[in-house]
Amino acid sequence: MSSRKRPRPPSPPIRVYRSQGHARPSNERIQVNTHVHYGIDTVNAARPRNSVRTSHVARSGVVDLSGLMVDEDESSQVLEANFDSFSAEDMLEAVFWVDDDVVEQPEDAADDGNEDEEAMTSEPARLAQEWLPLRQTYLDELLRGEGLGEASQTTSCTYCPSNRQNEAKFKCADCHGSTLMWNGSYFEKVSLYALGLRVYLGHGGKPCPTAHEIVDGFTLVDTTGAHSIKLVFCGCPGHAPPNIQLLRTHWFPATNRSPRSAFTFEVLNLFQLLNNLGKLSLYHFYQAMHCKSDNTGLLGLKDRYDEMRPVLRIWRHLKMLKRAGRGHDPAGATATRMGECAVECPACPHPNKNLPIGWEDAPEGIKWLYALLVTIDANFRMKLKDKNLAADPPMGDGWSHMVKTAPYKAYVDKYGHQTAPPTCDSDFRASDHTTSRTSTAFKASGIAGAICGRHGLVMKNGLGDMQKGEQQANIDFIVFSALFGLIIRAISFSYDICCQWSVHLPERVKQLPPTMQPANPELVSEAKLVLPKMHLHNHGNSCQLNYNLNYLVESAQSDMEDPERFWAWENGGSMSTREMTDGARYETICDHVAAWNWRKIVNFHKKLLKSIKVAVHMKVKSRVAFENFDKTFPSDVTNSWNQMVKAWNKDRKQKNPYEEPSPTVTLASVMHELAVEEDEATRQGIPQLHEMSPSRFLQKGLDLEDQQRKQRALVRSKSTTLHRKTEVLEKRSALRHRIHTWFDVQDLYIPIASQLREAATSSMTPYAEDEILYLPSQLPSAYLLSPAMATLVQKERRLRIGQADDALHEIRRLLRISSTILEFKQSQHLASQRITTKTRQLIINFRAKVDAVAQRYIAAYEALGKLDPGGEWTASFKPLNTAVDLHLPRREDEDEEPENRRELSWIWLVPRSPDAQRRAATADEVGDCKFSFDTVTAYEKPIRTPTAMRVEWAKTLARSDRWDEETRLLLEEMRRIIHYFHWKSEWWRRRKRRRTDASAAVQRGACAYASRQADMFAALAKSCAKTWYPFLVYKDLPVSWLSDYIPSTYIPYKPRRTDPK
Repeated sequence: MSSRKRPRPPSPPIRVYRSQGHARPSNERIQVNTHVHYGIDTVNAARPRNSVRTSHVARSGVVDLSGLMVDEDESSQVLEANFDSFSAEDMLEAVFWVDDDVVEQPEDAADDGNEDEEAMTSEPARLAQEWLPLRQTYLDELLRGEGLGEASQTTSCTYCPSNRQNEAKFKCADCHGSTLMWNGSYFEKVSLYALGLRVYLGHGGKPCPTAHEIVDGFTLVDTTGAHSIKLVFCGCPGHAPPNIQLLRTHWFPATNRSPRSAFTFEVLNLFQLLNNLGKLSLYHFYQAMHCKSDNTGLLGLKDRYDEMRPVLRIWRHLKMLKRAGRGHDPAGATATRMGECAVECPACPHPNKNLPIGWEDAPEGIKWLYALLVTIDANFRMKLKDKNLAADPPMGDGWSHMVKTAPYKAYVDKYGHQTAPPTCDSDFRASDHTTSRTSTAFKASGIAGAICGRHGLVMKNGLGDMQKGEQQANIDFIVFSALFGLIIRAISFSYDICCQWSVHLPERVKQLPPTMQPANPELVSEAKLVLPKMHLHNHGNSCQLNYNLNYLVESAQSDMEDPERFWAWENGGSMSTREMTDGARYETICDHVAAWNWRKIVNFHKKLLKSIKVAVHMKVKSRVAFENFDKTFPSDVTNSWNQMVKAWNKDRKQKNPYEEPSPTVTLASVMHELAVEEDEATRQGIPQLHEMSPSRFLQKGLDLEDQQRKQRALVRSKSTTLHRKTEVLEKRSALRHRIHTWFDVQDLYIPIASQLREAATSSMTPYAEDEILYLPSQLPSAYLLSPAMATLVQKERRLRIGQADDALHEIRRLLRISSTILEFKQSQHLASQRITTKTRQLIINFRAKVDAVAQRYIAAYEALGKLDPGGEWTASFKPLNTAVDLHLPRREDEDEEPENRRELSWIWLVPRSPDAQRRAATADEVGDCKFSFDTVTAYEKPIRTPTAMRVEWAKTLARSDRWDEETRLLLEEMRRIIHYFHWKSEWWRRRKRRRTDASAAVQRGACAYASRQADMFAALAKSCAKTWYPFLVYKDLPVSWLSDYIPSTYIPYKPRRTDPK
């Protein structure tokens, strides 16, 4: 920003008059003092307070003055007015002075002591690293500001006249902003600096008799904008260094030596909040603050954006240490252990914090409540550009939510080359597309993380960069870094490629650093492995059966999709973090994660109340549904099925009760059977009408029907190129030739077809794709009853059943592929527009294939309706609704029922066709059903009922069990949350007086901050108990909290319209 000379204001020095609360011109010159007051209690105003600042509020009430009032007291007049209360970090320890002479800002205002501003711009990382030796000093000053400082326990104003004995409650927020001055025509904005403002540091705000340094044009950035002030540092013997004097005023210095600019704690807090929740970049935030002060560019304010960058990094780091209690440890911040500054999940199991005594020896039916659920995922939008900059190690490496960089990189470099062969039967494997870097322009292709599977909080040391995609080495190190130090007996892993990642996992764990390997190897070998619910249908049938949370016992209603929710929240800052240095990005992501975790924690009381309402309702509803369904079967049958479910729950190598046998009827198999039958007829001497057998004739007709659909799609493509028009004409001509050749054979098998063609033909010959083929299913109903047509009708019926089976299988396969392609596209911020376009075109192509196969199924369904109306095939095949059935459940389908309450489209649940049942009706399969159908023909419904009904019975039982588990687990999580808050409150109380090595002022601040944190966590526990207790009593559910948090009085719960029904 260009430097400009600030115009001298046209007004004389300030003159203030007292007249019924209004400021009027006067010839009396006064001196204006604003006071520093320490506050403890709040003042309850009898009326709304306006925004005018004040420096003193008496105990008796708020002084309500609508204008500036001069208090007549000796020579120095005190201005008082009303103001809003501010937090402790907002309050400034300063006294501001108005000189008799108006001070003009010099043209060449001093900078921040940097001889080369360009170096400041290009090396913010260096400045942050140079600050590290002063980390503990700055942290102590932050804690000091939490207390009364040097004022000990007094709360009286030391600057008010002696006849005023009222206790001060507040200290002023700031007096460095602008004011309005009447210039004769309008109110003109004039800075207090231009009016002669001086800010004195030290001595509680009084002028220093031996001022150390007077900085003219000191730049201060506040929430009100950027300001220039005249600053006077204290120079008395034993005075604090200038940077410490600024910190004690709650101004953060831009440099440690000879600072010439600073940022108020309030503006740093404001940006941190906006960046964490709204992902606002520092550049745009600073531009807004700058424009707030000078939106015209006429004042020539100094640009302090480059200075704010390292300050913000330091500020994030200090706030992390302060909130983690590291300032209360006599060993200092450097003694911080791995993950110690992370924001933990209070609802997850933490031994010695929120688990009951003896939890390790809990019986079989209860110990699953103390298992840890971890969900794993990668995010390819959170990239980092490779700018070839010097190394920028993060401050607090490994102290929070990211892994420690050095051992992580060493491990990945050593084992990153290891890959596993594809083992999933999915048609489109995510792992095949995530093992290489999308572009060499990025130093990191994304981040991977381990997240609490039930509550969505990122685990300590649970995030790490990916260098060349989603390699197993990256995931292994991140996951077991997150588990480091945890004492658990059971664990569940959820991962969208869990079926492949779990292969040889116990062997790979042995490669990890010894300190990271679980003490109990069985913890890994016996871990439960699952797929997130919304990713389930991207996998093949085997994965859907063996890794399905809806089927696996003790899974409750966990969906394990919280990584997707976190990525959606974090991706808003990806365009900013990718431009940062390694260290700045590392620290920013940790800060974002801490904010995400904290927002989750403070909303637990609402979330768990909503969840327990749904769980209790669905537990009853699903149990009633199961019991009613169970009564429709003989008890010996259901007992057999129940034993099958229990056996599979204990050992997944046993027969899966949820598995529907694979279809055995396909178009190829039907054609083979018909060919065998016709060959047998030929050997028995039955003559053939043509060398093309009847089944081959019908198969050829189905092929021509399919070619007609493709030709119609080609015509609809609306391409206007000469090449495409020629292609359409050539293919149409070839198709017409094949159809007419087939008509010659048709005249032998279906003589009436030639008469129907002649009757339907108009003066204009139809296009080949519009020709009616007159297959048996296309003949008038009267002709189908002819005995001569019976054989062809039965053969086409069987072929159509095979065609429908094939089409459904192909639809499901193509939908899985399309869904996985879309998942892959959405999970990555692709590096080039060309790749993005190609991926989009791939999705469009697969969708076109789905639509084509759907039309084939619809044709088969309509034909079966003509050939065998109301036949048993209707149990397997339903009308296809292309708008509803041809898509997979996705996370963006917000209006749909969740998986645990929603019915999938029938195409995913269709039982085998009757012909398949007849082929599979062996003695073993029928015996599995434990009752006989000998008196009923194999063509009837009972033959296929047992297997299909056993699967439905097992699913209904699983749905009921999962809701019962959800209710039990939610009650346990409520107990854990309250116990964790209580433990955390006591933890802070024990830290109140640990800093015996610090000064008295720092000790008072540390004690005050610990007390505030302890009360906050106790209040969170009480808030949760107050929210949950009435509903639990209303539903007669057990309450196992600490008795201190059971409300003695409460408002009984009343059902609401929004409750689940």
